[in-house]
Amino acid sequence: SCPMGEISLLLTNVCELVDNASKAAKKLDKTLYNENTAEIPSCMDELRMYVDQLEAVVPEALWPLASYAEMMFLV
Repeated sequence: SCPMGEISLLLTNVCELVDNASKAAKKLDKTLYNENTAEIPSCMDELRMYVDQLEAVVPEALWPLASYAEMMFLV
């Protein structure tokens, strides 16, 4: 069984990752809207970093999107 402290820490981390991913997505959206093409790759990288971290902790059955591995290797 998982101690309550570990569950609490995991939930806190997931909430922070979701918040950071949301902020990164908004930043990317604003960058695209302003057609600031020089910043698009760094915004995409930032968003991907948070999404990759979320994918690592969310159970596969609950993950609503194809995983990176599925997109790359299970064609």
